[in-house]
Amino acid sequence: MLREGAFLAICLCICGCGQESDTKVIDADFDQAMGKDSRVWHEMLAHEGNRERLELLRSVYESEKPSKEPLAEVPKIPKCIHQIWVGPKPLPPYFWRYKKTWKEKHPDWKYQLWTDKEVANFDFEQKDLYLASTNWGEKSDILRAELMDRFGGLYVDIDCENLKAFDELHMKYDFYAGLEPPHQGDMTQRAPHLVISDALIGVRPGHPIIKEWKELIRARWHHFGALYPDGPKRTLLRTFFPFGEAVMMHLTDPGYVNIVFPPTYFFPLTFSRVSKGRLKKLGFLKRTAISLSAFFDDRKIAPFIEIQPETMAVHYWGNSWVKSGEERLREMHCVMVQLQKQVDELKEEIMEMKNSR
Repeated sequence: MLREGAFLAICLCICGCGQESDTKVIDADFDQAMGKDSRVWHEMLAHEGNRERLELLRSVYESEKPSKEPLAEVPKIPKCIHQIWVGPKPLPPYFWRYKKTWKEKHPDWKYQLWTDKEVANFDFEQKDLYLASTNWGEKSDILRAELMDRFGGLYVDIDCENLKAFDELHMKYDFYAGLEPPHQGDMTQRAPHLVISDALIGVRPGHPIIKEWKELIRARWHHFGALYPDGPKRTLLRTFFPFGEAVMMHLTDPGYVNIVFPPTYFFPLTFSRVSKGRLKKLGFLKRTAISLSAFFDDRKIAPFIEIQPETMAVHYWGNSWVKSGEERLREMHCVMVQLQKQVDELKEEIMEMKNSR
């Protein structure tokens, strides 16, 4: 059985070792990094809920951006990289190339790949939900929440390439994550939404954001499990969206330095731009995501078509947790936009009911 105390001790020991990275984290213009003046920007601002969330995220970024935060004497977040691959499918070929980029940029960090073998010998709080789930992406969400709560460190999806060292982030913040590019409206032209992704999370052990995430997962488990017997809707509502909600609930908690970076830091490309040609140019194996450029208007997604100077990692939208095929990815994307809108409307109704009392 994995001894959590020993693992955490190794991580914390490594925190005090090694040299600080020579690569400085670059500040970005928040609105420009969100696609200011593009079509998707104006569509996003048309939705009141988006404007409120954007204002808070911008305010926190401006007050806590890298140039304003001093380096701590020792890292706040353990120098550990966690990745997850569970289920019967073999690791995709691109994993080994991406993994190499993370290890090269962080030679003194602890690295752990969590597979079925490690999970079988790992007792954790929500293992009952993990075993009950029938979706490997949902299982991964549950597991990463537990790993981040118990050990802390950096969790990163296997379809992410590392461009710059993360040492500075771990010396300045208690929690960090990134926004995905604003999601375009679906086929009914609903407004795009701000999504805080759980594909890349840096956090200290026991952080209130992660604890809240775990509580939300359990609180919504049976309700949405009954509404949606299977498919992406269930996973998005039970495990993915709750992460962003937990972040918004605790982002400004006193005593913590938390930040959500705009998309260009970790998600500089929309999945409609991750095409076979781009990956070949970058030297990676074939395509790792389906290009939907024929489905989405590229004029909407500028500037999320190129890597930017502040980019530290690139998420290539492998979507290994859903069925392959362009139609399946379209369905997942549209469902996510629709469900986020429903969640926003429900929250507004609850606030109106409270105010009317």
